Amino acid sequence: MKWIAHRGLSALFPENTMPAFEAAREHGCDGIETDVQLSSDGFAVLTHDRLQGPAGDLVRLADFLAAFPELDLLVEAKVFDEVEHPALLNAILPLLGAHLEHIYLLCFDLDFLRAANSRCPQLRCVLNLSTTEIPEGDLEFLQAYSVNIDVLTKGFSRGNKGLMAWTCNTREQIEKAGLLKIDMLMSDKPPKSGIEIQNETR
Repeated sequence: MKWIAHRGLSALFPENTMPAFEAAREHGCDGIETDVQLSSDGFAVLTHDRLQGPAGDLVRLADFLAAFPELDLLVEAKVFDEVEHPALLNAILPLLGAHLEHIYLLCFDLDFLRAANSRCPQLRCVLNLSTTEIPEGDLEFLQAYSVNIDVLTKGFSRGNKGLMAWTCNTREQIEKAGLLKIDMLMSDKPPKSGIEIQNETR
């Protein structure tokens, strides 16, 4: 099970900042999850809450991708309106396409992921789910599901797809992720905390 720093190690530093991302590497995380959206001045920047202004001091996706070539990078596209699809795809796909070997594109919007796949079939697309209900339709192109750990059960039908879980911060959540054989666990905390819990329960 890989340990992924949720928006960087956001328990230690402000989320989606270079210090949080650097801390993830320094603490031995296997990867980093972050959020991308388009600023009003046209830059793909890393922030979770809806941005309606310029990029300012926000970390840019291009800089993030270049800084961590040795880690798995999970980039969640924040889509608030279907009208945003083309502009955001135009901004991020050339950047993600240059780092395909260690990139995953996550989104709650299945249509956005389908559009990304149609333009870049090699890109590993992951559908975010806040429930265990899987939408109907052709999902063959998906690499994995990313599901809220609190709703996951052994009965979740993942098929042949990978499984990620967010956000695992408590002892109970980390233990549950291990029992459910999650492939990638997202946490705000350093992996040492999870290792200690897993060792205690063996």
